[in-house]
Amino acid sequence: LMARKACFGYDDDAENTDDEDEPRPAVLKIRGVGAAIRCVCLADLHRHQWDKAYFVGEGPARRKIDLAEWVADHAPPDVALFVFAGDLGLEQNDELATEEGRGIDRRATGARETGYEKELASVEAWAKLFGAIVAARPRAHVVVVGGNHDGLLCDDEDCGSCRAMDKVQHRWQTERRRPWGATAREATDAVVARLTRGSDRIHVLREDHVDVQALTLGGGVAPLRIMGSPLTPLVQEDPFGADPGDVLAGHNTLKVSQAATTARRWDALLERGDVARASTILVCHGPPYGILDLVGGTSGTKAARRCGCEALADALARHRCPALCVFGHVHARQSRGEPWNGPRFVVSRRHPGTLFANVASETANPTITGFRLMRKDGKYDDVPMLRPPTVVDVPVSGFREAP
Repeated sequence: LMARKACFGYDDDAENTDDEDEPRPAVLKIRGVGAAIRCVCLADLHRHQWDKAYFVGEGPARRKIDLAEWVADHAPPDVALFVFAGDLGLEQNDELATEEGRGIDRRATGARETGYEKELASVEAWAKLFGAIVAARPRAHVVVVGGNHDGLLCDDEDCGSCRAMDKVQHRWQTERRRPWGATAREATDAVVARLTRGSDRIHVLREDHVDVQALTLGGGVAPLRIMGSPLTPLVQEDPFGADPGDVLAGHNTLKVSQAATTARRWDALLERGDVARASTILVCHGPPYGILDLVGGTSGTKAARRCGCEALADALARHRCPALCVFGHVHARQSRGEPWNGPRFVVSRRHPGTLFANVASETANPTITGFRLMRKDGKYDDVPMLRPPTVVDVPVSGFREAP
């Protein structure tokens, strides 16, 4: 397995983001130790889960399929874990694309639906996919965390983005989350119940963990603790015109002014890994600082900058390192020579034994998420539009540098 070193930037220039200087080259070969657990990881699908976005076949047989068909017929064998690291597109009513323009919400039927009905359709579309995955791979587990574009998985009563939704003025006035529950937490509980449908193999993590007996390559099983959080560092400007101090990147986001609280929350989550008698995986939406978190710089008009969470990077250094830390949020390429289809792996001297994976599916950052993956004339382009799922075999004893 090849992974970049964390201390090298977009143009392979050395940075001081890691705890020691690294010699070139910027890419390192690593190997696993012990039995391995096969994971399929995705993030930032933004409601594209039912689009035919994945190419299979060659020549005249070349065609596009959706994610459910890929899982059933084309995913590698012995997958133990399907990870969705946030930004599914489970947005609140007013954040769903309107019936006008290229950002149309494919599940909406227009003004005939109430806000709750639109949200319910969005939730049910994801529940259908998770059910299809479990049906196709009955020994696998599905793990989900929310992201900054998953307002229906935001249980923060003081969320600035939720408040901004109350101020949006257009023909579909938000009903907030009252149809789902009296409080944000009750509403999120109701959404999670819809997504999981009572399955003991579908897990939505909200700053907590789940322990599973995971299938290993070769047919064995191994205990695995998966920790998950939707917490996301601030990146883009607020698209709703609200007070930047309130909203910025959206739901489940971390404010600079709340650094101490943020550190405590990451510590509380990672302490669950310290006491685990099993290998651990961390699933979050936003990256730690200095790890696959470059934005800008790809167009040549702006200098690349890092947008990861410093509190998460510091907390990872204080606690037992997970074998895998998987996230998304940052769609942009992370190096000039990065293949369009990934995979995007990094290792860091500051976090020995951990493989970091940015598994963002979308390759661009649309103004309104949920764009159709097709040309404006309604025809599919014969080019890949989403990165394929990232497949990684995670060793129960972590990664080591290969000789």
